[in-house]
Amino acid sequence: MFMERKTRYNEIYPMKQVPHIESFSILSTLYRCPAYTSHLAASPSGKVVVTFPRTDPTTRNPDAEFRFRTQLEILRGIPHPHLDRILDVRINDGAPCVISEYHEGKTLRSLLAARTASPGLQKAVDCMRAAADGLSWAHAHTIVHLGLTADSIVVPGRGNSRDFGGVILKDFGIADLTRYDDSIPAAELLPLFFTLAPEQLGCIGRDPDHRSDIYALGVIFYRLVAGRYPFETDNLHALIQHHLHRPPPPLRRGTQRVPVALERIILKMIDKDPAARYASASALRDDLDAVKNRSGPTVIDDDPVRIPSIENPGLIGREHEFRKIKDDFES
Repeated sequence: MFMERKTRYNEIYPMKQVPHIESFSILSTLYRCPAYTSHLAASPSGKVVVTFPRTDPTTRNPDAEFRFRTQLEILRGIPHPHLDRILDVRINDGAPCVISEYHEGKTLRSLLAARTASPGLQKAVDCMRAAADGLSWAHAHTIVHLGLTADSIVVPGRGNSRDFGGVILKDFGIADLTRYDDSIPAAELLPLFFTLAPEQLGCIGRDPDHRSDIYALGVIFYRLVAGRYPFETDNLHALIQHHLHRPPPPLRRGTQRVPVALERIILKMIDKDPAARYASASALRDDLDAVKNRSGPTVIDDDPVRIPSIENPGLIGREHEFRKIKDDFES
């Protein structure tokens, strides 16, 4: 039986090791996951977040590190209201770390895991519209996430005053940079595959691109609306096969009241063929605006949703993690 695990963004829990960073005082550990650890720190200008991607010094990839620094320098140079504001990128004790603005809030995944029902269609549309706006800016500046999950989306606010329309996307560049070791339990790595697009699984002869982010966002959108992911399993091999071959369950089945236009938008986002998805995050944003305002044509009006089957599964971009999970499952 699939069980969604809770995660923390703005909750203090014991630190295993406190890193030393010049000019910063670590206050607490905000969030720890297989990909990175984030700390709340005090700086001369106020509270900030210091993030350390999980890297292996013995298998450093200079090209990945260069892409990582380049993307974050772009984010640092031109802030966007729905993207994590980067304050600095530096090397600390031989490892890259990112200094970013501190946001009072929780990750979308932690909020969803704590709820017994979806937050409602209006909040879901507001959330995805803001995320699409942030992705549109990032993609226009040649920045692709390729590791977008519900943990990558911070919902500002406290308690019942969550601003779903003000969400902030974080963790850009980390998926390309992160390396894992045998100390990470397989069960902790599995959620990384929940939102991977088929082309990231190496099955359709195409490299991942900005449309892979749209697929990931569509999976998260589905979860927001339906209260479940389109594909839920604790078995990695089954999860990969579902992404490749299985059509997602209809959103409008049973008593679920989802507008036809909204269902078509979500299914277009998670089409298994990248060419059949939205060509841009800005087009997605515009369609969400049209649905929200109930006015104007949308991209999906004359575009029937297709969910083709794809043969010959493989894996691109997560080979190390896949081998580790496979070995752990078989041991």
